[in-house]
Amino acid sequence: MNRYARMTQSLPIPEGQEARLRERVLSAGTAWRRKAPYRPWTLARKALLAAAVVAILTVSVGAASRLMPWNRFFLGRFDRVDPELADTVFQSVETSQTCGDVTVTVREAVMDQRAVWLLVDYQLPADTDMDQVRMNTVSPPLFDLYQGSVSWAELEGLTSHEAQNGPMQELNNLYLVETTSIETMDPETRTLTVLLYGRCDREPASGEPLTLFAWMPPAVKAETSWEPLADHPAAVTFTPVHTTVRTAGTARAGDVRYTAEVTALTVTLAAEADREEDLPYGTMMRLRAELLLRDGTAVPLRTVSNWSGGDPRQNGDTGRWEIACFTTLRTVLDPEEVAAVRIGEIGTVPEACIALQ
Repeated sequence: MNRYARMTQSLPIPEGQEARLRERVLSAGTAWRRKAPYRPWTLARKALLAAAVVAILTVSVGAASRLMPWNRFFLGRFDRVDPELADTVFQSVETSQTCGDVTVTVREAVMDQRAVWLLVDYQLPADTDMDQVRMNTVSPPLFDLYQGSVSWAELEGLTSHEAQNGPMQELNNLYLVETTSIETMDPETRTLTVLLYGRCDREPASGEPLTLFAWMPPAVKAETSWEPLADHPAAVTFTPVHTTVRTAGTARAGDVRYTAEVTALTVTLAAEADREEDLPYGTMMRLRAELLLRDGTAVPLRTVSNWSGGDPRQNGDTGRWEIACFTTLRTVLDPEEVAAVRIGEIGTVPEACIALQ
């Protein structure tokens, strides 16, 4: 510091520099801040702050739980879902059945009377060589979903073929399982977590149990074939709990008679006519359909659904031609909030508005 002091003393100071510096310091007085006096927090102020923090955390946690009611594997198959409506189709099942050397657990369900998503754990036998089981080398178990119940004692010792033509044949095979995928694998517990989707063309009886029947066990890829990781079927029975609200209606459009049904997870459109050439295409019904909500909103069906349709067929009883378009929604609806379904003009078939009730 002495070096700089000597330098400042030896350097010439410009005339008027001291006065200019003093003026700048005085003009910057607004930059000075008087230190706030210290006031210690009273016990009442501390209690008030603690109560506010607890209230904020309670609201935040409550909102988060309402916004995330489902497992992430379900959320990946849906768009944004209203939490209150999500509760009407969600069920924490947590029902297991040990079948010989394997255990099947239905963990959670998202379902209504027409569609079902199940999250299932399949625990492999204790002697499974898990070094050979990888996500890219193992195929998922294949399931059927029946209405009714069956015990392992009825299936024990039977092959899948014998079980399907024996105890399972006495149940009602309502749901068609269309997709099955392995979502995760835990080598330590030898557990495959599987997500499956199925749909039902007929209305199941309310309150009846469902039996998930694993008729083909998982298999691991070998050099020339697939080797099953179990040598017998398995089954677990649970009682579904979900909304059964549905609305439906019919309308004529020229030579075509339209039918529409709305549930929480599905919209089904059907058409019938005397001649096959008078029928609209199933894909076009979905593309031209709009859901007319009671608040005046019109929602294009194609923006909230996945399509699963069929081919025209002739009804053996009536001789009329029919075609159906079954759509699974990527959201959850309150069917009673859908006033009507409007289907735009399709070829020679005029526009139709199907009132629902």
